[in-house]
Amino acid sequence: MDRLPRRLLAAWDVNLRRRGRPQLNLRNSMIEMLQEVLDMQVPDNAPLKEWIDTARDPGLWSEIIDQWHEVQCELSLAGVEMSQ
Repeated sequence: MDRLPRRLLAAWDVNLRRRGRPQLNLRNSMIEMLQEVLDMQVPDNAPLKEWIDTARDPGLWSEIIDQWHEVQCELSLAGVEMSQ
């Protein structure tokens, strides 16, 4: 019970979340990320058949991730410039 992998599996965040906000689990966070990264509409239940072909194509997937990362970096830099 004291081994790190088992402790991580049973870990629980004791911080309070905003009232009314549903708990965010791994599945929901993955769906949110897919919806953010993929330009195509990924439904809230994110069935595998909707996006797996895109993820299986290494060239296409790398291109999508690179474009998303570039946009995130630009937004991050714009936020830093605006705060200065």
